[in-house]
Amino acid sequence: RTAASLESASRELDTLVKAGSDDLLVGLQEFRFLMETFSRYSEPVGQSLDSTARNFQEFSRQLRQNPGVLLRAGEPEPPLAPAAEPAR
Repeated sequence: RTAASLESASRELDTLVKAGSDDLLVGLQEFRFLMETFSRYSEPVGQSLDSTARNFQEFSRQLRQNPGVLLRAGEPEPPLAPAAEPAR
């Protein structure tokens, strides 16, 4: 029964591929473009996720050591000095 079922599925798939060959070709080309785009951007996204995870781990470590960190405001940072204008 399994062999007959696989043979039937194979025939149906062959019929679908022959009937929609142009659509299938366009779909494969679009899929290839999508995979190329994904592979181009996947590494930077992975690096950002890794950095975010490390920052979150550090933040949770600080909270475990001192839960009051959430309630107290840190000391404000001094304002940046204005940039000097270039000589003319």
